[in-house]
Amino acid sequence: MNNARNFFARPVVRALLTLMSGAVMALSAPPTALWPLLFVCLSSFYVLLSPLQGWRAFLSGWLFGFGYFLIGLYWIGNALLVPGNEFKWVWPLAIVGLPIGLAIFTGLAALAATRWGDFKTWRGYCVFVFCLMASEWLRGNILTGFPWNLYGYAWGHSPAMVQSASVFGVYGLTFLTALWACVPGALYLQRAKPAQWAVSGLIVILSMAALYGWGAMRLKDHPVQERNDVIVRVVQPNIPQQDKANPDLLIPNLRKLIEASAAPFVPGKTYAIIWPETAVSDYVMQDANVSDFIRKALMYDGANHFIIAGTLRHEDTADGKTSYYNSLVTYDNRLQPVSSYDKAHLVPFGEYIPFKDHIPLHPFVRFAGFTPGKGIATQSVSTLPPYSGLVCYEVIFQGEVSVNTPRPAWMINVTNDGWYGNSPGPYQHLTMAVFRAVEEGIPLIRSANTGISAIIDPYGRITKRIEYGVAGYADSPLPAAAAGTWFNIFGRYIILLWMGILFGLIFALRKPY
Repeated sequence: MNNARNFFARPVVRALLTLMSGAVMALSAPPTALWPLLFVCLSSFYVLLSPLQGWRAFLSGWLFGFGYFLIGLYWIGNALLVPGNEFKWVWPLAIVGLPIGLAIFTGLAALAATRWGDFKTWRGYCVFVFCLMASEWLRGNILTGFPWNLYGYAWGHSPAMVQSASVFGVYGLTFLTALWACVPGALYLQRAKPAQWAVSGLIVILSMAALYGWGAMRLKDHPVQERNDVIVRVVQPNIPQQDKANPDLLIPNLRKLIEASAAPFVPGKTYAIIWPETAVSDYVMQDANVSDFIRKALMYDGANHFIIAGTLRHEDTADGKTSYYNSLVTYDNRLQPVSSYDKAHLVPFGEYIPFKDHIPLHPFVRFAGFTPGKGIATQSVSTLPPYSGLVCYEVIFQGEVSVNTPRPAWMINVTNDGWYGNSPGPYQHLTMAVFRAVEEGIPLIRSANTGISAIIDPYGRITKRIEYGVAGYADSPLPAAAAGTWFNIFGRYIILLWMGILFGLIFALRKPY
């Protein structure tokens, strides 16, 4: 027994176990969503971190985070492997570069937790969870933010558990998940008696069951409801990524898009045909021959028919330069633009280069980069219900997908997950879209070039779905919006309230002097 303890106490062994715990915990994220691993891995990290201080604690936290983000986000490097990409040589750096940076947040959480808390006490347990959640919140909000694979997304395969997002959002569910998952580690370090294990386990199980039961009742009490005035047609053309930007394939690509859109219209209905991110450019849509071709091919002459398309849009500025926008543009039955939303939250290095005056690179979009738009706004167009446009990964940002003045009746997310292949990425992206619908109580319509296109009701139920690698369309009456949610009213500040309460508990549990 002593030999085993000495072996596991070795710094190298402890470091490898910490790295392995983070890597294995990545399987708790979609699409595998093995949520029990959260209990095993977070508690293991808690125990392994407990005796460390200073730079050793930071390194331990960094190793855990590096393992988690490396396995959970390796697929991002696939964007560099698309045929014809001149940046293939960056692939190894892309695979490890983002995890290296994101793991710093976990390292800082570990450093702070070991500095201020004794892990063998319940106060230390509270300190650890507080620091971990603070680091996750910072990761999602500073330096443009990247809140991908928050721990709460592990429950994405359980519609009942997802309902809690309507009250306190995914950060709140992440907070609860961390509280639950670290209990075994805390009990182990405290050398808890069987009775303490039983009581603590019962509290965790009952609180999880209560959350699940409430979510199940919410779903039962609110069956799918649909509007009878609008039909949405979600289109997924499934154009290979290497073909999208090839000017020689403009017409064949347009034909694929139209073929995936072509189906009869029900007379008297308003139709919203949703095309994915950068499906067309405004140069193309301004061509009279192209617009005439689209109208004839789709038999598109209804007065209340609209195409809402991901569009590469440009504006010529007074100084003779051209600004490009990654936009969502609404076209009327004459294929004239009647509304547009420009993506505001751009992807660093993908759509623009931070500090581009000092970094000699250009983004993957093959020109100087996109100009950011003015921000989320509700779009109002004729007979269409007001909607909120979201381009690609804008949908991952909790509390930043709609405004309440006026509140939209639906959200549209256009994307292109073809960059990443049939990897965990598209499934993780879809899960986050589901959470946004539940948080806001607003249906979300998702069109991907390829990825997973879906029609999601305000309770997170996917009523129609087009799988990865499939070309086609899905027609559905527009789901009706739900009443305003608690999260919709109080937004991102709910998690700050929760953390404030936990901080108060930490203060209350301090040792008297």
